[in-house]
Amino acid sequence: MTETERQEIAQVPINDLLLGIIICLKDLSFGEQQVYRLFKELGDEAPELAHRVRVYGPPGELYSEPLRQTLSFMMMGKDLESPQPNPVDQYYRVRLSHIPQIEKNLEQDDVLPRHKELIVKLAERLRTTTAA
Repeated sequence: MTETERQEIAQVPINDLLLGIIICLKDLSFGEQQVYRLFKELGDEAPELAHRVRVYGPPGELYSEPLRQTLSFMMMGKDLESPQPNPVDQYYRVRLSHIPQIEKNLEQDDVLPRHKELIVKLAERLRTTTAA
């Protein structure tokens, strides 16, 4: 991660980062552990982010209360959908019908298009991140 990217990450609220990432994934499902793993890796590269997301636990059993609350909020707001509960892993997917409104909100918050390049990179990292 470049110094510029670290500075960008420090400026963008976690909720907006995560929303930007999930709209880039479109209809691709992603696991909760993948989200924790991505933000753990990002926190290792950008300590200012580590303090905001507080990811802890052994690989495969990572946890972050701030990220968990953000995902729960997105589920309550119907931005995310989840297939039938899985007792082992939780998977999510953005509601395609919500993408235009999410994009509009991110534009109003000056996240898009300003940080689009960073968000696309982070979405690709999430796409390739394993949950372990």
